[in-house]
Amino acid sequence: ILLHCFFRNVNRFSFMMPTAQRRLLFLLLALLSAASVLAAAAIGSVSMGWEQWWAALTGPASESGELVWRLRLPRAAAAWTVGALLSLSGCLMQVLLRNPLAHGAAPVCC
Repeated sequence: ILLHCFFRNVNRFSFMMPTAQRRLLFLLLALLSAASVLAAAAIGSVSMGWEQWWAALTGPASESGELVWRLRLPRAAAAWTVGALLSLSGCLMQVLLRNPLAHGAAPVCC
């Protein structure tokens, strides 16, 4: 009975985006994520032009290719992985601790 009282109002506040919008949002976020990793691999203390950076991506045996493939891309991939795991752990903590701020209908105040 206690669980029934707790879950009674869950569907009243449920909000789901339509499937097409969710797919579009997922695709957009995935593209932005990939672009951020590539931008992190392109920007560094050693400046490279776009042609040199593209040559480094396609030919890892060159000097600039070694810089991109052995230094910048692993760091960018590690940063992306750490960020993704931190966001996942935060989401799980909100669910496990039943944080009301994690609910979609929570009021925004300030």
